[in-house]
Formats: sequence, structure tokens, C-alpha cells
Amino acid sequence: MKKTYIFLIALISALLIECNGNPADFFRMHVLYRDEPSPYFVIVGHPHHVLDYAGNKQEVNSYTIYMKTGEAEESGASITCEIYAVNYRGFADALYRKTDEPLAMPVSQVILAGENVPGNGFREIYGRFRYIVGEETTEYVFSEPILERTDAETALDDYGDEWPDDAFRVVVDYETEDDQYFFTITVELEGQERKHLDLQAWLATSDYGIYPFFGVYGFGGDRLEYPDLPADRGFGFSYLYIRAVLWQEEAKTEALYRIKLS
Repeated sequence: MKKTYIFLIALISALLIECNGNPADFFRMHVLYRDEPSPYFVIVGHPHHVLDYAGNKQEVNSYTIYMKTGEAEESGASITCEIYAVNYRGFADALYRKTDEPLAMPVSQVILAGENVPGNGFREIYGRFRYIVGEETTEYVFSEPILERTDAETALDDYGDEWPDDAFRVVVDYETEDDQYFFTITVELEGQERKHLDLQAWLATSDYGIYPFFGVYGFGGDRLEYPDLPADRGFGFSYLYIRAVLWQEEAKTEALYRIKLS
């Protein structure tokens, strides 16, 4: 059994900037493929209990968001950037802003750390990068819409108990210790170099509702593993749902998968 949990991510704490201010409202779109170094985003939810002022247990889900490029870039470019998120209530907040002085693209950067989010989740992450090489500046504006568990095209009955596709694979393992689950989620992609994966996982309960748990947006690598993701068993989780969409050279593959929890 696991007694501690660690995220195997190199964090560059010197680059962390807490941003307060009005979010930017600019035209943006879901960009699938980029030639310039561009980040992907990992959203980790942590469903757990806290005590209120009267000593009663309250159910909360706090979030950490990472901006990652996977490996050091040697393009010679420096960047300025702004990153925002829209929550389920439709409000946008600035998560990270570095516009005063260019810096190298971070390998891994925390842009939200263990925060409770109004509406318990996100609808969108969007932002703007300016790549600076010598005297030339290129702007990259993007949006990553957060996948929904159900919508006009997808119902709960569409989720299967077996992983449905060979184009890519998601493996979920979990262990229990006392009052905790510890999940390990592994994503394995093959095929063309130009690919773009968006994935969202939810933990479902019969009493407390649905909790966004783990998301990956804009990933274009071959393998991604996150171990020891914790969740309190006291919520009474019954299922883990995963919805994933992979684009490879303009071909789109969607997978809907669920795991019954014990």
C-alpha cells in the first residue's frame, strides 16, 4: 500500500507568479498542431474532507494545474505569456502572467496550486504566448475546452467497461489505504508525430455528485504517467469515468470508458 504520494514533475518554482487582475478577452481557438514549442496542461483534482468552523466534515475538491512542455526546448526562443481559466460558473481568472520580461519556456510550471474553484471545475483554459527570436515576435493564441462527461452527443450509457480503441490506450490502477484511494493513470500513444490528446476523468458518487479528477489537454507526446493521485474514500465513489479525444493528422478518435470502484 502507498503511504505517501508524489507527483513526478520537475517544478520551476522561481517562475511561479500569482496573478490578480482582469482576464483578457481575445479571439482564440482550439489549436491542434503547432510547429513552435507549445505547452500542454495537466489538471489534478483532489476530492477530500475538511472540517468547518463547527467541526463538521465538508466535501471539497481542490485543484492544481500544471503547464508543461515535457522537455527542455533549444529553439533559442524566449516567451511572454498569459494563461486564464473559465470556471463552471462562467467566470474567468488569470492563472499565470509573465509579460514584463521574456523568459525561456518552462519545462514544468505550476499555474494553480491546491485551490478550491467556484462551481467545482473548469470549462476552458486559454491563453496567449509571444515567441521572441531576435527581432522577430510570433503570437500564439489558443483555447483548450474542458471535456464534459455528458452533453448533447454523449450519454452515460455510452461509456463502456472495456477500453474501446487501439489507436491509443489509457490504463488506470488504484490501491486503497485506510480512508484513501491512490490512482495511477497512464496514457500511451503511438503513431504519427503530429497528435493532440485531450482527456478528462471524473469520480462519481451516489450522494455527493460528480468530481472532476484528472485532465490532460494538448498533449502530443508518446507516454504520460501520473502516479499516486489521492481521493478520500469517504465520498463513496462508485465509478471513475474517462472521456478522451485524440487527433492524429486530422483524424479524430474518441474513447469513453468507466471503471467500477470497490
